[in-house]
Amino acid sequence: MSIRARAESFLSGAYAPLAAGVITALLVAYVWQGLNGVASYHDERAYLVQARLLAHFAWTAPTPPLSIFFDMPHLFVEPRIFAKYPPGHAPLLVPGLWLGLPGLIPVIFSGITGALTFALARKLAGVSIALGAWGLWTVSPETLDWHSSYFSETTTSALWLIVISALLLWRERERPWVLALIVGGVAWMGITRPVSGIALGIPIGAVVIYTAWQRRSLLGWKRSALIGAVICSIVPYWASATLGSPTSLPYAEYSRWYFPWDMPGFVRDTSPPLRELPPDFEALAKATRRAYDGHVASAMPGNFVRRAYWVSNTSLGPIAQSLLVFVPLGLIAVGGGVALFAAASYGALIAAYLVMPHAAGWTIYYLEIFPLVPFFAMVGFSWFAVRVCEVAARMQWSLFTPRVLTAASFVIPAALILMTARKIPARQWHEAVRSSRQEQARTLITELKDPRAVIFVRRNGPFSPHFTLWDILGDPATTPTWIVRDLGDARNAELVKVAGGRTPYLLDEGRMTLVLYAP
Repeated sequence: MSIRARAESFLSGAYAPLAAGVITALLVAYVWQGLNGVASYHDERAYLVQARLLAHFAWTAPTPPLSIFFDMPHLFVEPRIFAKYPPGHAPLLVPGLWLGLPGLIPVIFSGITGALTFALARKLAGVSIALGAWGLWTVSPETLDWHSSYFSETTTSALWLIVISALLLWRERERPWVLALIVGGVAWMGITRPVSGIALGIPIGAVVIYTAWQRRSLLGWKRSALIGAVICSIVPYWASATLGSPTSLPYAEYSRWYFPWDMPGFVRDTSPPLRELPPDFEALAKATRRAYDGHVASAMPGNFVRRAYWVSNTSLGPIAQSLLVFVPLGLIAVGGGVALFAAASYGALIAAYLVMPHAAGWTIYYLEIFPLVPFFAMVGFSWFAVRVCEVAARMQWSLFTPRVLTAASFVIPAALILMTARKIPARQWHEAVRSSRQEQARTLITELKDPRAVIFVRRNGPFSPHFTLWDILGDPATTPTWIVRDLGDARNAELVKVAGGRTPYLLDEGRMTLVLYAP
């Protein structure tokens, strides 16, 4: 058997999706420099704090003394410590924390997403399309960048493709357990990222209803509905466990306490926050409020087009963006329900987030639909190559023989993938630079031999309001080390008095030094 025949046999076999998933996971781990990556953004830190609490079988921790020292974006510190985010993502991070590898679960989920990207593309369009679509998606810089993180989109990206795989299986043969998997997957997406879960769940629900109407049957719907209801009931339980009321959602309550204007919609709440904001919160508020300038309903059609175009370019990567012109041809070539479902999912997700102002580069909101564009770009490119081959054969073009054109249809995508892959080390460098201060601080704190310490992080000079060095490592009452913000010698001395004998240290963020401190 020739090398080509062996390769085609492997790519058509059961282990090819697994290999694709493993490669994706390894690339993400490479960019993240292991499975113990730093949580760079505030959102990531909030998810990790919640996961640390859940790792000790608690939804919350008691309010720390002088809680303003512990305030972190997206986290409550009063009436107790807990994250504002819905409860679907943080529990899934817990096994990685137990193993001392907090990045393990996001990397596994990236591998699942990669495996299913290949498997679904192969099922719908064949091996060559699958290889090209998966290759373009998995080496895209922002695919690797966003998947090497603790953001909840790493969970919903895997869930969405799991649900689509189950949906295709269910349409082939009606099985109650598959319907339960579909409903359960959509429900968990809903308690992880409600906007994404609803937006992507609508096309899925439409397919289920239409298929059931065609069959005049929906076996197992009662069990499936019960599973979905049980999963959704986690939300009021979580609200009750955190705020004491099943109808008070932490996300909305957090905005009222800290950033009243930071809510979906087109009307800005100008009322002052209920809580005193530390200086870094004021800087973050000032930076974030700029996104609300011009965020009006009349601008949404233009925003939809701009965001759709940006997401499409991003999902292909900077080298392969030229393939974007083939996406419409791919939709036409695939046609039918698959193209309609893909277009509806793509449009629904982008439309759903029109209520949220964000910079053009903040494409993580749309991470779930990243695999769609490379898939339809590859289908369209292949369709175009076949049509050119047919024309060349009829016209007897000597320079455009079918063999040459067929080879080009493989060589061109392969070249684009390889040229994009050359940028992967740059993504690792970018990630290292972005998290360098936090990594240095973590190293200094890890090397500190004092078993009980309170570390004040002092900022000298300009720093990004989107990144901080202080953190909540667990319940402050039982956690040996506190890492808090510096509020000046007088107020720092107040915290030292109630720190339970913890030795004070000063971490100078500008010089990146950690020394004994006597406020």
